[in-house]
Amino acid sequence: MLLLRLAVRSRFPTEWDGAQLSLGVHHFDVTQDSPNAPGYWSYVFAGRVVRALTHLSPHASLVVVTAIASAATGALLFVAGRRLGGDWLGWSAAAFWATSPVAWFYGSIVNVKVFDAVALAGLIVLALKARPGGREALWAAVAAGVATGFRPSSALVLAPLALYVLLRCCRRPRDVAAPLVAGAAAVASWLGPVSWEQPGGLHTLRAVNDFMFDITARKASLLYGAPYAAVRDNAGRALTGALVAIAPLLPVALLGLAAGLAARPRRWPPRPGVLVAAALPGVAVTVLIWFGTSGFLLAHLPATMLLVLSPAAVFGVPGSSRPWVRAVATGLVVAGSLLGAQRFLWGDRPVPQRLAAHRWLPGGLSRAEIRRVDADLRRYLPLARRLDPARDVLVFVGGNGYERFRPLSLVLPQFASHLVLGTNDAMATYRTEAWFDDDHRLEVPAGGRAVVLLERDDPGAVQPGPGGPAGPLDLGPGIVARAAVPGGAVGGLAVVADPDALRPKTDAAHRRPCGGGRPCRPRAA
Repeated sequence: MLLLRLAVRSRFPTEWDGAQLSLGVHHFDVTQDSPNAPGYWSYVFAGRVVRALTHLSPHASLVVVTAIASAATGALLFVAGRRLGGDWLGWSAAAFWATSPVAWFYGSIVNVKVFDAVALAGLIVLALKARPGGREALWAAVAAGVATGFRPSSALVLAPLALYVLLRCCRRPRDVAAPLVAGAAAVASWLGPVSWEQPGGLHTLRAVNDFMFDITARKASLLYGAPYAAVRDNAGRALTGALVAIAPLLPVALLGLAAGLAARPRRWPPRPGVLVAAALPGVAVTVLIWFGTSGFLLAHLPATMLLVLSPAAVFGVPGSSRPWVRAVATGLVVAGSLLGAQRFLWGDRPVPQRLAAHRWLPGGLSRAEIRRVDADLRRYLPLARRLDPARDVLVFVGGNGYERFRPLSLVLPQFASHLVLGTNDAMATYRTEAWFDDDHRLEVPAGGRAVVLLERDDPGAVQPGPGGPAGPLDLGPGIVARAAVPGGAVGGLAVVADPDALRPKTDAAHRRPCGGGRPCRPRAA
């Protein structure tokens, strides 16, 4: 499974956050979105370890960590499935995970959502093994504590199942002490280092996280006052995405349910309570706090897969079904797995194009999407030769190609890059440093120019200025660009010559704001 993930791995950041995570490998500071809050320090640290051992790039190192986590999820699902219904169910669960488009896609790019899946799968194994007096509670506390270092919001998904394991294993109050200490030590193992590395310490980390979460959740979450239309859209995307993800499993589950009812004595799905407790928190998170990417499905997908497949545990019990019925079930597993692989490897989305008209149905999640983004960013690599980083500043405009701002700031770090939103120079980067501006102007070196990279040509977006080129620049196939010199403007934002244009603004006044719009540290006088 690890080889499957690495064989189709992304070469460049597929998502905005992926670029920021790679920058975090260079330099950790959430006030510079390096990476974005809450930081995901353990993931960044794991990427640094892989980079030190292999000399891969930060992006490639993080992809390796992601692929390992996704493959480990499949292995844990095999163990959990075998405990529920023998080797047959274990192999079925692993096969469906290996070929699920959402699991394959997010196991082959830089992202943090796969760590919800691997931690959840591990806790399911512990929950199925838990017994009074067992050490599963200790390991569950450690697993939950470690997982929050990779993705702090994992606490919402994992806490109920970890609590179940704790209550199952601990019969006396004193039995709880060791798991609590172990869990606290696991949290301290990443919380201490991140507090030390983050400029401004834990207070700044929390403040930036609260600020970023609040402004996002108010647009998307019922719990934070999002409008009804947004809440309905989130719930629709979450539930429709989950249905698409488990659809290949349904024929196997229905056949298993029928075989279980026909068996004498009748056989019911094993341990449904544990699997429901594992799936429900993640489902609630995706429905109530959904930020628009299908990766949120991984917060419950391992548990949902096992829950849906659990009726097929009957096929792992000798004599519980006729051999031909088990053979049909095996054929359905193979067919469902091949369908998932086909949709990922040769389709452009998990469902055929003719069925994908509705906005709630998931798009992308395919090798084609990874290749599309890689090819799109690769065509900009020649800019390193065609432009002069000592004179030319790259500019990206909101609503017209701004999505490339963060990835290209990683791919072409020798250029200063600016993101223009409205009439505001919202963010700038240079050589892995980032800063935030409110000065309503674009600074370029003396004799330099602002090179605006657009998704589609828009003559009105750029006023070239005296002596500036009147038409589009010829920078290579597929690149749409215009330029402005001092005296010109980009989207109403004046382009000015500044001898300090290539000097990063890393003082407190140019860092990510915290609660209430305040800077995370006092502004310079």
